[in-house]
Order: sequence, then structure tokens, then C-alpha cells
Amino acid sequence: MIVCLKSIFYGIIQGLTEFLPVSSSGHLAVFQNIFGSVGVPEVTFTLLLHVGTLAAVLLVYYKDVIDLIKSFFSVVKKLFTGKFGFSSLNDGEKFFCLLFLALIPLVIGALLENTVEFLSGYTFAVGILWLINGIIFILSEKAVVRQKEFDSIKPMDAFRVGFFQLFAILPGISRSGMTITGGVLHGFKREFAVKFSFILSIPAILGSTLITLLKDWDAISFDSSLGVILAGVAASFVSGLLAIKLLQYISQKHNFKVFAYYCFAAGLIAIGYDIIAAFVL
Repeated sequence: MIVCLKSIFYGIIQGLTEFLPVSSSGHLAVFQNIFGSVGVPEVTFTLLLHVGTLAAVLLVYYKDVIDLIKSFFSVVKKLFTGKFGFSSLNDGEKFFCLLFLALIPLVIGALLENTVEFLSGYTFAVGILWLINGIIFILSEKAVVRQKEFDSIKPMDAFRVGFFQLFAILPGISRSGMTITGGVLHGFKREFAVKFSFILSIPAILGSTLITLLKDWDAISFDSSLGVILAGVAASFVSGLLAIKLLQYISQKHNFKVFAYYCFAAGLIAIGYDIIAAFVL
């Protein structure tokens, strides 16, 4: 029973923080450092939690995903027939190209991720990175950038936004937060920056899942704890849906300073806990 509740708790944390700009990797790292792992095959559990959040974003944006698949084939056709020109593409085809360009920097992130993975084991380090995440939000809210209509967004804007995601290989730095911040700083309207971030998370999560499968195939196990794992997956799916809807609402009504304040609080608590734990232990 305790293991199942722990799985659901971690699922809720994963779902909420995957899409809210407060870093899912940072939250999972800190909670696992404090409370330990769930007690089930860790690679399998982490992998399927991501599947839960992936299902959530696919459900919310399924119409856009279908349009993007159609746009992929039409863009390929135009490339092979020599009719490709960014300015002549329809909105769906342009959106596909912008997303594709923003994904390219993730290749660099995949190569660098293992070099900083050790930071997850240090609650103090995650706390500092949370503070940095909050500072980035505050600074981005103060920046004055002219907003662009969709037709005015250039391919290089999306490409540069993609590089903001590289910061998110650090636990405590939010991928969605960095993508939204990068979009806003490049003139994306906030609502579009949120949508862009969410849909961009689909191939990002798929890519991360594929890398995990290739790298840790032998560690994946579906034993008698499958029910416990699926409870966490269900929790990540439901909380992921709530997080997406909440961020959509906030992007229309408010700025993101509330997430900066949250990161400041979480960072200070994490740092304080680590200092106290060092003296107690």
C-alpha cells in the first residue's frame, strides 16, 4: 500500500512539473534524495511516467498533431518536387518547420546530459539551479519585446528558441520554462509560446524515451510491481492534463512571476534541507 501511494505521489509530481515551468527532473531528484525510490524497477518506472505525460499532451493537442503529420508529408513532397520555400508554406507547414528547427539543438542536449546527471544526487545543487530558474523568469518578465504575428516568426527564431532547452539538462531548470522564455524573448505571443513548448515536448519526450530504451534495455523489467507502476502512470497522466490546462489559463490571464516565486521558495527549502541534513547526519 505504501509503495503504491509513493508511486502515485511521484506520478503526480512528474505530471505537474513536466509541464509547469518548475522542472520535473529537479522535483523528482529532490524527492528521491529525501524519500528514496519507489521500490520498483526504477528505469521502467521513470520511462512509463514519461509515457503518462506524453499521453496527456497528445490528448490535449491531438488535432495539432494530426495536422503536423499531414504537414510533414506535404513538406517532404515540396522538398522533392523543388517547390519548397518557407514564405510560400501554409500555416501548418510553417509550424512543422519551426518545430523541426527547434528540435535540432536537442541533439546537443542528448550528448551532454550524461555529463551533468550526477547533479541530481545533490539536493543543494538542485536548490541553486531552482533559484537560477526563478531569476531567469523574473528577468524575462521585465524584458520588453515586440510581439510578432505567426507569419512574422522566422525560422532562425525557432532555431534559437531550441537552444534555450539546453539549459534544461540541468536538474532544477525547466524545459518548458526555458522554451516559453525563449519564445517570449523572440517575440512569440505568450499563448503561442506555451503551445509551442507543449507540442515541442512530444518529440522531446519520445526522443528521451527512445534513448532510455536503447541505453538501458536490460534494466527494463515488468515484474509483479507492474500494477504499482501503472498507478503512478495514471497519476502522471491526470496531473499532466491539469498542468497543461492550468498553464494555458495562466498564459492568457497572468504573467509567470508566480512560478519564479515558487522556484525561489523550493530552492531555499532544498538548500536549507541539505545544510540541516549535513549537520544532523
